Amino acid sequence: MTVWSTTVRATHVLTNAALVGGSLMGAVGLNPASREGDDARERSRIAEEGWRRWGPVQGVGIGLHVLSGVAILADNR
Repeated sequence: MTVWSTTVRATHVLTNAALVGGSLMGAVGLNPASREGDDARERSRIAEEGWRRWGPVQGVGIGLHVLSGVAILADNR
């Protein structure tokens, strides 16, 4: 396996872990933690802020995941 192939495959696996792990963290950790707020408005604000901060990371992860998937397909050809 070449360095390119190894790098592309590692990127694909890492971005998959970031997407699944980040979404799972939000569902299991962030949303329940936001219940510590005093009222519904504050709970909503806390959860929204956490997801807003995660959004750019998730967007980059999706893009890299798609690109690395295409690169893997090309490498397998």
